[in-house]
Amino acid sequence: MKRMWMPEVRLAAIIGGSVWARWPRSQRGLVVYTAVDYGPAVAQAFTRATDIKVTMVRLTTGALLAKISAEGRRPAWTLAWFDGDLAAAALDHAGLTAPHTMPSSLPWTALGQSLLPADGSYTPTGLTLAGAFTYQPATLAHPPATWTDLLAPSLHGAIGMNNPSISGPMYPMLAGMLAQGGGYLVNTASAAGLLMQVDSATYTVSKHAAVAFAEWLSVNYHARGIRVSCLCPQGVRTPMLLGPKGNRKSFLLDGSVSAEHVAECVVRAIDAETFLVLPHPEVAEYERRKTADRDRWLAGMRKLKAKIDADPNLRGDD
Repeated sequence: MKRMWMPEVRLAAIIGGSVWARWPRSQRGLVVYTAVDYGPAVAQAFTRATDIKVTMVRLTTGALLAKISAEGRRPAWTLAWFDGDLAAAALDHAGLTAPHTMPSSLPWTALGQSLLPADGSYTPTGLTLAGAFTYQPATLAHPPATWTDLLAPSLHGAIGMNNPSISGPMYPMLAGMLAQGGGYLVNTASAAGLLMQVDSATYTVSKHAAVAFAEWLSVNYHARGIRVSCLCPQGVRTPMLLGPKGNRKSFLLDGSVSAEHVAECVVRAIDAETFLVLPHPEVAEYERRKTADRDRWLAGMRKLKAKIDADPNLRGDD
C-alpha cells in the first residue's frame, strides 16, 4: 500500500512529510504518524472542522521512518508528518508513497515551490529549528553538499553522521550552517535532562543525552561560528501536559508555564547567547542541590516517586 506524505520544511531547507494511503482503509478516520510537536493540536483542529477522527502516533523522526519502512506495503498509517525532504524522497523511491495532485491555489513561497516533487507525493508545510551534526575539519576541508556526495571515495572514513534514511533534518541543517559560516542551534531537551523523569527511564536517559550532545556541540563548533542553547523546561501548558481534553492531572501542573513564556525565554537566551534556557528558574537550584549532595537528592526523588505512585491525580493519566 502506497502513501503520500506532507513534509515540513526546517531551517536550511529541511523538510518533513506526511503520506496518504493509495487504497481505501476498512476503518474510518485517519491514522497519523507524527514527529512534529504540534501535530496533535493540528489533528484536533482538523477533527473539529471535518468530524473525521484522527488517531495520532507520536514518534521521533528516526523511529517514525524506521516504522514506516518496517511496515512496508502493509502500513498501519494513513498520513505521516516528519522532518526531511531527502527522507521523503527516499520513501518515494522505495515505492512507499503515492502520487498526488496538490491544489494549485496553495500559497507557496518560492522556497516551497522549489521543494515540490514532480509526482506530488509530499509537500513542504513550514520552517522550524532542528538538526544535529558531527564534522571534523582537520580531515575534511570541503564538506559534501548532498547525501550523494558522501559516496565519493575521497570521503570514505572522513565524516560521521546520523543515517540519512532515519534522520530527516540533520544533514541539511549542517550544510546550511557551514555554508553560511555559522548559525544558531536551539536543542530542545527537558528539565529531566538535568534532573530526572521518575516514571520513565527512556525519557530520562534520552534527555540527558540531548543535553550532553548540546554541550559537546557548543565546545566543538563555537570557533566555527555556531552557537548553541539547550531548552530544559518542566511543565508547559500544552496538550502534551494537559492531555487531548485539557483536563489531565499531573504533578507538573504546579508551576507550569505557557508556551508563549517558553518562546520568550528562548529568544532572550539567543540574544544573550546563553547555553541553558530555563523557563522554570527553580530548575537551576534543583540541579545545584543534586550536585551538592547527590544521595540526599536521590532520597528526595524516591519520595516523589512514591507520592506519584500513590496518587493517580499526579501520574498524568488521561
